[in-house]
Amino acid sequence: LDLRVSRLAARPVTPRLTTLLDGISGLAQPLVALLALPVAALLWRRHYRRALLVAASALGSVALNLALKAALRHPPPGDGSNYSPDWHGSPLHILESISDNYGYPSGHVQATVVALGLWLLCLWPLLPRAARLALPLISLGYIAVLAYSRVSLGHHFATDVLGGALIGAAWLAGTLLAMGRRWHDRETT
Repeated sequence: LDLRVSRLAARPVTPRLTTLLDGISGLAQPLVALLALPVAALLWRRHYRRALLVAASALGSVALNLALKAALRHPPPGDGSNYSPDWHGSPLHILESISDNYGYPSGHVQATVVALGLWLLCLWPLLPRAARLALPLISLGYIAVLAYSRVSLGHHFATDVLGGALIGAAWLAGTLLAMGRRWHDRETT
């Protein structure tokens, strides 16, 4: 099933569409890195607990993704020629090797689900009513297009991106449960 879906997703790809999908896929990393902005804003406003919760959730999601990839060792699509995990060297080299050489779950999709959820959480009190409807829908649309791009470009199987989305959503739900009422409590400095 994974191979059929991957072939179907890759079939209509033209050079222009490939460029567009590469751009969409490339947006995921800066989107996650930009979580530093709400963390910095929360720190500046002396909301230390909230800043810590947002940062810990984002970093925890990345750690979970790497741990799952290392434990499951699910290779990405292809003929295996690009599958060469290297378990030697510095810890950063090993983490990069795990990220680059294992497919399940999709780190791009998982991190984007968590990042967009955290962005919405941080921005929610500031959003007008119309944006409270539009931004979650735009976020879901971007996640769907990102998942399609990862499969279409041959970086992941469909189950990799589906797993990344579900794991990201579960992590985000766990974060929201852990935050619970604490998020809305007044912080003391």
